[in-house]
Amino acid sequence: MLNKFERHAQVIKENAEGQNIRDYVERLAESEPGFFRWLFGSDWNDYELPKEHKAEYNAFLESLMTPADVAKALIIEAQEAGAKEMRIRRTNSGIAGRIATKIEYREQWGENNQRLDIDQQAELLALRLADEEIEYAKEMLR
Repeated sequence: MLNKFERHAQVIKENAEGQNIRDYVERLAESEPGFFRWLFGSDWNDYELPKEHKAEYNAFLESLMTPADVAKALIIEAQEAGAKEMRIRRTNSGIAGRIATKIEYREQWGENNQRLDIDQQAELLALRLADEEIEYAKEMLR
């Protein structure tokens, strides 16, 4: 049996239509006055999330991040900040070093030397990241 957040996550994923799910949820939360009432099954009627539910909401948002979302965020950060300024640096050892190496050497070209778009790169990178690397990256991306 699904808990209430798992049921809500299914509905959200069906309605997101290919958008980044976390961004979609954050936009909904900002624009729909009944969003938090729907999500938590509570009776308040405004845009503000009560303090007692903030941790639950943040955990829910985190649960929506797919490995591809994490990989995409890592790629974007690497492109914007450059390898030396990334929070996860190739010079680090351990998990961070493995992630940075995978980002640096990710597949960027497809068949016939066609450049892969960022979503395609993220999907391929996500397949190469181990579960512990994804969890570590989620923490670093907060």
